[in-house]
Amino acid sequence: MAGELVKRLRTLTDDEVQFLVDSYGDDQSAMLWISVCRTYEFVNDLSESILCERYESGIPTYTKGAYEAFFEEQAALHEELERMTPAGRKKMRHQVFRMLVECDLVSEQGDITPIHPSPNFARVIDIDHRDDLDIFPGVTLR
Repeated sequence: MAGELVKRLRTLTDDEVQFLVDSYGDDQSAMLWISVCRTYEFVNDLSESILCERYESGIPTYTKGAYEAFFEEQAALHEELERMTPAGRKKMRHQVFRMLVECDLVSEQGDITPIHPSPNFARVIDIDHRDDLDIFPGVTLR
């Protein structure tokens, strides 16, 4: 667990880490989600492709079917996903769902629940990572 935490925190700049430490609520959830998405390209792409696109299209739910369809698309592009066992795929789906719930982006029932970080959140994001602001459904941070 410590190794996973360190890996995610290393993706943040010093200013972003300080903001995370000093923040709470949606700001903290948003910074944690950015660290996850910077660590895992698959999760970043899922956030943009499933959460944002579905929410903006008026389909405010995160479903197992949507995840599976996204996984299949990605597996066609990434050999390592194609090689995963059914048990590994199921575990990964569960872990992604848990992270979404823990960062307040999806409810336990699968409803996409946009978070609303403060204007300070957008200002602290490193200039080289401005695209990170595109991973939050229903929120315009630019």
